[in-house]
Amino acid sequence: MEIAELIDGCKKWHKKAQNELYDKYAGRLFAVCLRYISNRNDAEDVLQESLVKIYKNIDSFSYTEDKAFYYWMNRIVVNTALNHIRKNLKNKFDTDINQVENEFSGPDNAAFSQYDEIIEYIGSQKLFQIVQELPDGYRTVFNLYVVENYSHKEISEQLDISVNTSKTQLLRARKMLSSKISKIIDKNIFKEVV
Repeated sequence: MEIAELIDGCKKWHKKAQNELYDKYAGRLFAVCLRYISNRNDAEDVLQESLVKIYKNIDSFSYTEDKAFYYWMNRIVVNTALNHIRKNLKNKFDTDINQVENEFSGPDNAAFSQYDEIIEYIGSQKLFQIVQELPDGYRTVFNLYVVENYSHKEISEQLDISVNTSKTQLLRARKMLSSKISKIIDKNIFKEVV
């Protein structure tokens, strides 16, 4: 079934079209959930809630191209994940931006700036795993800023936090990722030498 036909079938609440939409996109949408929600059960709940929203709101989508449809669904999933996070993280964000900025004046950040080289060296799966290990606040802001290209202002509005809190969470996420990646690289270099 073509995407336009699939959308039309979902708009008419045809079960076959809904099942095909699920089969075609659930895996990719679940990966989006996992970027924000580290607990698989919670991520599955977010996916299910997102799919219900997609089915209920598909009438509001006007098909132009396949990419636009995926982008529309992706936005629903991200917003649903953010709602989940907002409910569960309200008081977990720390706002001491000055202390964190001082922590980042050293050379640790330099190693983290070459994403492509890091992915090539340690692999995208390992990088995904490392991001998943970040605390919820760090991971959420990191994904919104780096993956979804949100500004700190947009993140602050989405998560109901200050812009400084968003910056703090991103800086701490980068610091933690840099440290973990450095350990992996050092460990691999040591293995190559020995």
